[in-house]
Amino acid sequence: MKPNHRNEFVSGKRTQVSKRSINVKQIIGDIRAGMSDPELSARYGLNEEQLHGLFRQLLQTKMITKGELYGRSSLHPQTEAIQTEDQSSRHYLAFPLPVQDSSNPSVVGRVRDIAEKSIGVVGIEAKAHQEKTLVIFPEKFCDVPPLTFQARCTWARINPSGDCVARFEVIHISPKDNQLLHKLIELLALGV
Repeated sequence: MKPNHRNEFVSGKRTQVSKRSINVKQIIGDIRAGMSDPELSARYGLNEEQLHGLFRQLLQTKMITKGELYGRSSLHPQTEAIQTEDQSSRHYLAFPLPVQDSSNPSVVGRVRDIAEKSIGVVGIEAKAHQEKTLVIFPEKFCDVPPLTFQARCTWARINPSGDCVARFEVIHISPKDNQLLHKLIELLALGV
């Protein structure tokens, strides 16, 4: 039986795409390192359809998260389905909520999206697994004072405009700041 070029599968540590064997750990590392779709396509000899099929396989097998694929090329019609995590728990901001790394207060980024246990940030440089103490300043937009927490970067990449886009997992937060975070999320859910 001839292989179907659309048949792709992920098993173990390698995936096969159109008779090609790809090291899954390597391509996941390249995605997390911020390699663009064209760079991935060139490196692994995949066309756009094959690359997006591979993304879907990695998502289905939970080897990569939707957040790690957020913002990827939308030239392929099916790519629009690749969005960040569960929309009901993640709140996307339509205004520039300031955030800074406490070790470098001169650099102010913005919160892209926020959930109880994670935050998407633009403008603060980070690398995967790097820990930072982040401070959010919501008082300009709502009645919530600044809140501070420790977070670990789960992935980061440079977007087309040259800014670092990163996802951070909250690893430690004081009870007081946790209450403030919940209050902020509740206000965002109400559309404040």
